[in-house]
Amino acid sequence: MRMVAFAGLLLLSVLPALGLPVSVSEGRLIVLPPGVDPAAVAIAADASQIAYPLEDGGKVSVVLDGKVGEQYDKVEGLRFVEGGRLLSYVGSLAGRFYFVCADRRSGPWDEVKLPAFWNGPAPNPAAFIGRSGATSSLVVDGAEGPRFEEIATVAVSTDGSSLAYVGRTGGIYSVIWNAKRYDYPSKVDSLSLARFGDDLHIAWILHEKGRESLVVDGVRGRGYEAIGSCVAFDSIGAAKPLYAYEARTGDTWRYVVGDTETPAFDQVMLESLVLASDGRILAYATPSKDGWYLRRGGALDGPYMDMYCAYLLPDGKSLILFAVDATGNSVVVVDGREKARYDNNGQFYFLTDFHAPDKWAVAGKKTGQWYIFSDAGTSQAYDDIHQIAYGSDGIIHVVSGKGGSLFVDSGADRSGPYENAEFLWIGGSSPYLGFGGTTAAVMVRKQGKYSILIGSQSTADYDRIRFYEGDAEAAFTFFGFRGQEVWKGIVARK
Repeated sequence: MRMVAFAGLLLLSVLPALGLPVSVSEGRLIVLPPGVDPAAVAIAADASQIAYPLEDGGKVSVVLDGKVGEQYDKVEGLRFVEGGRLLSYVGSLAGRFYFVCADRRSGPWDEVKLPAFWNGPAPNPAAFIGRSGATSSLVVDGAEGPRFEEIATVAVSTDGSSLAYVGRTGGIYSVIWNAKRYDYPSKVDSLSLARFGDDLHIAWILHEKGRESLVVDGVRGRGYEAIGSCVAFDSIGAAKPLYAYEARTGDTWRYVVGDTETPAFDQVMLESLVLASDGRILAYATPSKDGWYLRRGGALDGPYMDMYCAYLLPDGKSLILFAVDATGNSVVVVDGREKARYDNNGQFYFLTDFHAPDKWAVAGKKTGQWYIFSDAGTSQAYDDIHQIAYGSDGIIHVVSGKGGSLFVDSGADRSGPYENAEFLWIGGSSPYLGFGGTTAAVMVRKQGKYSILIGSQSTADYDRIRFYEGDAEAAFTFFGFRGQEVWKGIVARK
């Protein structure tokens, strides 16, 4: 007898704000049939659709909103694509493979591969690599592209609106993007898409006749004997394509930004390169016999044994450097002035406050204990620090450890102990940005059960929680699993 799920009653419970303008609503969505693994459930981003695999008589079907689909020997890759709206999966039958998306089925194929981006956050395009015999093609929204012996690389824009890929047949490499095709008789790799201003741009590295070149939008740059790390500086407000990379000629390396080259050095360190949004080079590391120096305009800071990274603070004025000094200690240096020093144990947590752009903080270990060093000074001592996060009220939230347990500290308030605790990533690239600009959202585990803390509020306990990012300043959604029950929760700013 085949069993399908039935929808449960929607039970809402709104927790009191307890001094914070935040509400938590939780309601049961569905009860799964016995034997269905809750971890295999796929949920649309807006919770309007729920799907899961169901075994019956040695075959597997996908159940979507209570409706049973076709049977397969095996089902893999169950998830919602196209912004979390359409269900897709790979089904195999008698050794052949099918890609199913909504009511469209593509196949049979000898093999179906899901590109690496397919496992990332939504939105994702409905795309796969299908192989028939000795050739493969990329299929997007049901439309099959040209066939190649190999689909070497697939890149997708962060909003899921555009795909690019490299296909190879024999020694010919082809870059395919937006109905454009670039063919080369030599290797192409490091394909990427990045948005500058309102437009998407594409870049790749071309290996040809012993030289390597960065190609941006089909325009080939200067050739070098080798290109090392390459970065698109697409998060600093640049209106035009802004790429930087390490380039080698002979035994020397240099930094290259567009058409600008620095002098040559024995070594370079791209993570030290700091650019202005107009492409001007503000700082970079230079090697010497006694270590590394940071060249900052006409100033030379150092020497340092090593450098972790350098950033321009969000105020666009101050430059902050994390490095290891000549004594082996880790240091925080702002505009050439040392602001903090701690033991070099190879681990630190750095953040800036995007609401107050001149603020910064770092957690580091000193004389056996952990401290938070910030623009405001040094914190109390902790036995251990796992994560730190800023709220726009200036409070630094801390996941700290003591006696094998974890605690969540927000100013003078502490909750715990917990078996596990981690800040939820809310707000895109802003590291652990406080929810609603007032507090931090933390997922904790206690006695094997998970819940989310928002200030002094807490959700119900669940066996597991799946987090869906929403509007970091307004609301986010999560799904809780308790036995065979699936619950939806919304944390919203009032």
